[in-house]
Amino acid sequence: MFVFLKLSLAHLIGDFVLQFEELYELKLRSARGNIIHVLIHAVLALVLLAPYLGSISILGFIGFISIVHFVQDSLKYGSGKDRRSFFPIFVLDQLSHFFFMSFVFVLPASKIVRGFADHAFLNSIYISQEITIYLIAFIAATFCGAYLFNAFYLSYGPPGETKKFISSFELAHGLIERGMIVTWIIFMPNGFYLLPLLGIGLLRLPSKRLKCFREYLVSVLYACLVGVMARAIVG
Repeated sequence: MFVFLKLSLAHLIGDFVLQFEELYELKLRSARGNIIHVLIHAVLALVLLAPYLGSISILGFIGFISIVHFVQDSLKYGSGKDRRSFFPIFVLDQLSHFFFMSFVFVLPASKIVRGFADHAFLNSIYISQEITIYLIAFIAATFCGAYLFNAFYLSYGPPGETKKFISSFELAHGLIERGMIVTWIIFMPNGFYLLPLLGIGLLRLPSKRLKCFREYLVSVLYACLVGVMARAIVG
């Protein structure tokens, strides 16, 4: 599970945190953008699995999922631009990425937890499964959540704004709103899960763009689901 979690974190950072608008547009225009995107993923995986770089099987696996990622994205961006297909393609694409990453479990090296023996502080952070799961949950709730909502809006919402939920303003608000909820759920004691929900909605009141109770409810419920799942995994 340890290596799979590191690969998952690398994937989420590469696919959402570092998915810049300029890079996305380049991916739509040519294979060069997709190559850059996949290289970013590979570098992130190598960095997050630095203690495993002496393992040929792990290095080979990073190469394998990089090639698979390139093929998947090439097929995705060549599959047409029908609005109704955006959401199902988004979900299928992400599920398939994690499916292929799960093949790492067949490697014996993935069952060994390695760290930085000569750096106690760095090692304590690196080998902490709780920290890794929290980072995964935070990105899944915030950045990934915004793009998930956007894909759903493009497929099933009214024609119009294409950057709904992923504009700089809305993305920043989602980082605060869903990030606070996930953090609270994971780190607060049992019985205090719902406390932040009583006041978190007040952050939306100053902005007319955010005064939509349905969007607020979806955002909060999604963040709660991610937070509860992460807390259950941490145990």
